[in-house]
Amino acid sequence: MDKALLRNIPKVDELLAPTHALCPDASSAAVTAAVRRTLDTLREDILSGAAREIPEISALCALAADAVRRAEMPSLRPVINATGVVLHTHLGARPKPRRTPRSTILPLNTMWKAADAACAMPMSKNSSAD
Repeated sequence: MDKALLRNIPKVDELLAPTHALCPDASSAAVTAAVRRTLDTLREDILSGAAREIPEISALCALAADAVRRAEMPSLRPVINATGVVLHTHLGARPKPRRTPRSTILPLNTMWKAADAACAMPMSKNSSAD
């Protein structure tokens, strides 16, 4: 661990203006948060020994600007909500019956006459109803 490297880490204020210039549509709060996260990551890398030198200010600003763009990029995608939709393919359904010829269909009044005749017939005393 080199304390001189930690002392040479730039201040947040030094990176705010150049980073905000790279992503002008971003809010100040988002840029500040991204710069702080970038410097925190650099500090952790120095303490772990992964970073042997401090990158230039322009490189740090570019990293922070990328972080701002990633944070403000929408993560949701448009989808089709098919919840509850039942798709019926008619596979396995029985075929539709052929059309019945008109001559085999009894007219409605004929069926009523047959029903009236059956009701009017007297039942014999010995017959049993099934």
